[in-house]
Amino acid sequence: MNYLKRNYKSVIIKNGHLKAVYEKPEQADTASMIKYENPLSVHPDLADAMQKLAPHVRNISALSIMQELYVLGYIKVNSGDSQLVTIFSRVGEGCDDYARKGVSTLESRIYVGKDDYSALKDLMDIMDSIEREADAYIDFGKNFETDSAFEMAEKDIEELKMVNQ
Repeated sequence: MNYLKRNYKSVIIKNGHLKAVYEKPEQADTASMIKYENPLSVHPDLADAMQKLAPHVRNISALSIMQELYVLGYIKVNSGDSQLVTIFSRVGEGCDDYARKGVSTLESRIYVGKDDYSALKDLMDIMDSIEREADAYIDFGKNFETDSAFEMAEKDIEELKMVNQ
């Protein structure tokens, strides 16, 4: 399979589902804008990757470490010689519950190529890992509902151990 490097404009978890917008390269140096939505629940890998942005949100927005924070995604917009990155988060008690109402939202902005941010490389590496997770959804159909789990009672585990001895 040929891997397609997408130029993501946004990667967002909305109501527990992945939404992304990216440019699909075309011939003759053109690109088409593609909107991707997955109606299935996001896999914990994507949610965990997104939460790695939390320290950057705290740094950019001067948010207290005591404040609960849950990162939902980001949008990238070209702006002259720089790129505006806006990271969306929910703040406050119960912020990781998508259905909970009355939770504050926070938009943290940084201009990549303009602002002097000491952890910029780490921020960009995290965004790359999030985009690789989004690629897994688009290319391979990854989502939480494709995972399988088995629950076994302790007595069944012990029986299985005895059979395998």
